[in-house]
Amino acid sequence: MRYLVQVYAPPKGVVLDPFMGSGSTGIGALQQDCRFIGIDSAQHYVDIANKRIKEHHAIAECEMKAWKIQSIQSHIFGGATRTCEAEAGNDARGAVAKP
Repeated sequence: MRYLVQVYAPPKGVVLDPFMGSGSTGIGALQQDCRFIGIDSAQHYVDIANKRIKEHHAIAECEMKAWKIQSIQSHIFGGATRTCEAEAGNDARGAVAKP
C-alpha cells in the first residue's frame, strides 16, 4: 500500500480510506509521511486498524530514536549502541473514524 500512496497521494497530503479494514492503507500513508483518515462500518476492524497503526507509529519512532542515539554514540564513543523499547500507546498521526 505504501507504493500506491507514494504514486497517487500528494506529498504530505491526506489519504482517505472509506473502507479501512485492518488499516494497511493507513500504515502506508504514515510511511510516506502523509496524514490518514480511515472509516469502517465494523467496530471490530476500527479497533484492529487503530492497534496496527499505533504499533507501527511507535516502532517507527523507536527506530528513529535508536538510530539517532547510535549515530551520536558511535561518533562520540566509537560504536557504543543502545536499544529503545516501543510503546504502542503513543499517539499516531492518523485518525480513525468510528461510524
